[in-house]
Amino acid sequence: MNESNNLGQPQNLGQPNVLGTPQTGGENINPTPVINQNTGVNTQPQSLQESITPNANQSITPSSPTPQVNSTPNTSNVASPETLTNTPTPTEAVATPIPGTENNSNMPSNSGGIGADPSGITLGNAGGTYVEPTKIEDIGAVPPKQEKPKRPMNKVLFVIIIVVLIAGVAFGLYYYLNMSSNKVNVTLKDVTINLGDTVSDNINDYATVTGGGADSCNLNNNNINANAIGDYNFTIICGDDTYSGTVHVVDKTPPKAQLNVVYKVVGDTTISVDDFIKTCTDSSNCMYSFADEEAVQGYLATPGGPYNIEIKLSDDAKNSKPVNAVLYVAPYDITAITECLSPETSIEGYDGTMTISDDLLIGSSTEGLNYMGISRRIYTYTFANEEDYLSVIGEKEEVITFNNHTGLASYDDEKYILTISEDLPKSMLDLEAGGTFDASYGGFKTNYYENTLGYTCTNNTNY
Repeated sequence: MNESNNLGQPQNLGQPNVLGTPQTGGENINPTPVINQNTGVNTQPQSLQESITPNANQSITPSSPTPQVNSTPNTSNVASPETLTNTPTPTEAVATPIPGTENNSNMPSNSGGIGADPSGITLGNAGGTYVEPTKIEDIGAVPPKQEKPKRPMNKVLFVIIIVVLIAGVAFGLYYYLNMSSNKVNVTLKDVTINLGDTVSDNINDYATVTGGGADSCNLNNNNINANAIGDYNFTIICGDDTYSGTVHVVDKTPPKAQLNVVYKVVGDTTISVDDFIKTCTDSSNCMYSFADEEAVQGYLATPGGPYNIEIKLSDDAKNSKPVNAVLYVAPYDITAITECLSPETSIEGYDGTMTISDDLLIGSSTEGLNYMGISRRIYTYTFANEEDYLSVIGEKEEVITFNNHTGLASYDDEKYILTISEDLPKSMLDLEAGGTFDASYGGFKTNYYENTLGYTCTNNTNY
């Protein structure tokens, strides 16, 4: 380095030369720069490139990022870095740094001055040594990133979609319910009827039929024979669908009987169960027998009555039940049964008439023809129509209660007649006669029943 070549004052030497090498003084440098008062920048045109001869042996170290301009330059010498840093300059040209690079010491300086040729600039190279540029971290205030606002969903479209969905669900539900209501559902029943019963033509007795087309279903039960025990098929036809079921014809009902009141004389041993059975009905074969025949024989040894005679009714289907018949045992031979019949009266609550008949057992003794103390009272109800008759008789049991009277029943289905027979003890006759009932034939028949009560009396020998 040439020590004698001292510029005296630096000219834009605060930063590295734009060519990357230190500058030496020249003869053509204008000693008095022109400074713009507004910007602080030297506006006088100079050709520093031409007036400065670089010295390759001299290294200049930048001391300040701010360029300085010497108002009285000395072109004969170049000062050392220390001298350049400490030498005041009367007038400085102030350049405004790029935002964010104010404190970056690695940025190269425009040592060539403002207006120097930028083509010779070499960044990051000072004195031939490569200096990696420093990444600029702070470039000033950066506005926050604003997210692009989302477009709101079109409310009209949303409402339309919801309405369409609701309509679809409603239509599907309507279609399902409509199809379900129109579809015929048939649930067959387990049908069992008793032997001899009337075969029903009601489809509801054979199946539970639901749905809109239930009225179109038809029943075919022509194959059923209710008079013979067995299983029979039936069909229900609903459009193209056919349902087949089975009817079981069985005998689960025990026989029913109408019973006779039997009169015997003490010591008589000729007695049979047939004496007590007036009629016996059953779908199959009706059978009957004494439950205790020995007990019946024992009653024949003692006058009196009524004696309850238990009889067992049964059929071929092994259905059975007991019934109680009535036995009277007279103290001596029976001459006749005097039947005293009342005038007709109306049946309260029904369309029909009723009569009362007192049947008194009479015989001959040492005292003449008289009442033996054995009698029954019979209520006869004749109904004017079948409806009333059927409503009263029910299942036609052997013993029935009607109009506050309970006794053995007899039924006439053709004439709609019901009779109820009950025991009439002598004590009841005494009470009704107002004291002692006259047991003589003339006394009770003529004086009491015919003259007092207005009854009509006849004798029946067919007992």
